[in-house]
Amino acid sequence: MPFLNWFILGSGQLVYGGTTYKNELIKVRYALNIIQRAHSLKRNKIIVCDDKSVDMNEKRIKGLITNKDFDDPHLIALVNVANCKVICTNDSRFHAYISIKQLYNKGVNIPSLYYNHTKHKQLLSKKMTGKGVVLSKKAQQVLMGLIKSKKRK
Repeated sequence: MPFLNWFILGSGQLVYGGTTYKNELIKVRYALNIIQRAHSLKRNKIIVCDDKSVDMNEKRIKGLITNKDFDDPHLIALVNVANCKVICTNDSRFHAYISIKQLYNKGVNIPSLYYNHTKHKQLLSKKMTGKGVVLSKKAQQVLMGLIKSKKRK
């Protein structure tokens, strides 16, 4: 559970913003509650991005790729606005799109991909995550499952 420890106990920060991302979080209600609680308790746990900036970036990215498998342009839009270095997703369809340089704003590097495995825990260092991490809906669900199972123990 490196990710959970990094976020709850360590220096972990999550990136949050944009209409689509917020609507996805509503579907994973428990995730939204955790993010809101973390934001109210420790300001440095959640990086809130300007919704309009994320939405505008998402619209531009949608215009570049029309494949129906590419259904997470809002995640790359968050990377663009927050300039974060790591994106966390279990969606294997998304993995093919993360490395397309044209999707990123000038000056924004292609983020590293963390998909909740112990072998990727080096990506959770302060050097890699100084600007926070973007979580996909699937990654949010995994995180919430881990938090619930930890509470039961």
